[in-house]
Amino acid sequence: MNKVNKIIAAIVAGLLPVFCFAQEPRANQELKMAKDAVFWSVAAGQSKESKAECIRNSLACSDDRGELGVLLISALKGREADSTLVSLVQYQLDGGLSETFHCKVSTKGRNLIPVIRRINAASLNKACNIQFELAKKNNRSLFQDVAATSVCTPIAEIANQKSELILVALDKSPCN
Repeated sequence: MNKVNKIIAAIVAGLLPVFCFAQEPRANQELKMAKDAVFWSVAAGQSKESKAECIRNSLACSDDRGELGVLLISALKGREADSTLVSLVQYQLDGGLSETFHCKVSTKGRNLIPVIRRINAASLNKACNIQFELAKKNNRSLFQDVAATSVCTPIAEIANQKSELILVALDKSPCN
């Protein structure tokens, strides 16, 4: 190997880890952003202020940001994406958002079952409550009439949803 090739090989070897590690934080950022979108879709929808704005402007009451969050999480590959998708049970998902979530669990299928079995209901509930309290602290007017229980799924309900999610993951029905 001549000197130029050795230099090029050294540069490539030195930069390769940079490019490999640069992608992981990007994926983590996407997962966090998408999960936050789901949280804000659920949380903001509980507020009187948001409901009043929805009456004034129909664009303000869309669940689109939450559904896009679920879709982004489910489109990403890997353990972290699967764990993030399953962890959405910590939020009180309803209506279209719940349908989208269950559809994506069904689409991912059997691969999610070990992740679902590892759900720690108390940890997920605690994480949601911490996220809620932080959001409330930083957005007092939006959350003054919102209780954490209207955003965060109770521990017992998360635990009960484990068996339901396993059945959903086993059911490879096409989503509408």
